[in-house]
Amino acid sequence: MSRITSNRPRSPGSACASTVDDALEDPDPWRAFRTVIETLCAMQAADRGFTAAFLTAFPEALDYEDKRARAERGFAELTRRAKAAGRLRPDFDLADLVLLLLANNGIVTESSGAAAAASRRFVAYQLQAFQSDRAGPLPPPPPLGLDSLYALPSTGR
Repeated sequence: MSRITSNRPRSPGSACASTVDDALEDPDPWRAFRTVIETLCAMQAADRGFTAAFLTAFPEALDYEDKRARAERGFAELTRRAKAAGRLRPDFDLADLVLLLLANNGIVTESSGAAAAASRRFVAYQLQAFQSDRAGPLPPPPPLGLDSLYALPSTGR
């Protein structure tokens, strides 16, 4: 059975959900986890409107909540698998993904022409910090979920 594709651009929520869905099919838990983070952050760097659309306009879509919930459940499963494989630090929390996306948004917003390179380097640093062999004690995660990203002020850039 072949997948029918459209020339219509996908919404950020659809792109996020598809990225997670594709990663769930990867048999390597760490690669799947890493790929989702790298892809989402690359989307932020490539399209500065991605974050604004994902965080503000997209929630108005009728299927937004379903796609967000599906992506969140899928990412939780990827996290569980990477932890079970011993590759992801045991104290990684969804709030850590939120912090990563917030920080990456700041980097791509402020780094103009170097946005993609700056984002890739930052993400690589963070992925190393997320690995279980680098785990040291951390303060508890903040009470942040993906829905808390909607409160971000729009920079209008």
